[in-house]
Amino acid sequence: MATNEIHVFDPENFAKGIVNKIRLPGIAGFQLATAPPTYFAAYIPESKGIPASIQIFKREDVGQAQPVARRSFFKCSNVQLIWNHGSTGLLVIAQSDVDKSNQSYYGESRLHYLTTDGSHEGLVPLRKEGPVHDVKWSPSGTEFAVVYGFMPARATLFDKKCNPLFDFGTGPYNTLRWNPHGKLLCIAGFGNLPGGMVSSYNLLIPLFF
Repeated sequence: MATNEIHVFDPENFAKGIVNKIRLPGIAGFQLATAPPTYFAAYIPESKGIPASIQIFKREDVGQAQPVARRSFFKCSNVQLIWNHGSTGLLVIAQSDVDKSNQSYYGESRLHYLTTDGSHEGLVPLRKEGPVHDVKWSPSGTEFAVVYGFMPARATLFDKKCNPLFDFGTGPYNTLRWNPHGKLLCIAGFGNLPGGMVSSYNLLIPLFF
């Protein structure tokens, strides 16, 4: 990433120099999908009344500068871009340094979801107000878990179409971890949370009802 541009190089021959590039005025961050690396997401902050945006581009078509998906929003100071395995879905945590409702000293956050086929673009339907503490894709890339909301936080499992599959309830949670095969999900609370709460779920046992 360079000033207002993303440069593409040939990893097998860097001597070629820049083989392609795309101009994106104001770009402040990007994330390449890794499994497979067929897409990348670019973040452009809000400026002069223009909302911030996330744009997804196909790597092979980067010179055409036409995003395959796009999402715009206000109230954003920084973002986290989280690709799934398979490079079909992107989760975006949009964080604002200031919570204008004065409910949180740490600002406010929202969770957006975009798909590379254009089938979904919007907010993840979270059932409790408050910050997004953690979000993790399963190793398979077919579902993701989110811990969110004012304490006690709520934990929910979603499929890759952004439909809620299971609600794990509330507790002093702020951390999620999957095992390497995606069969076990650990929901835990660390730091200054009381109780040292850790819950583990076997997702091979039917939870979806």
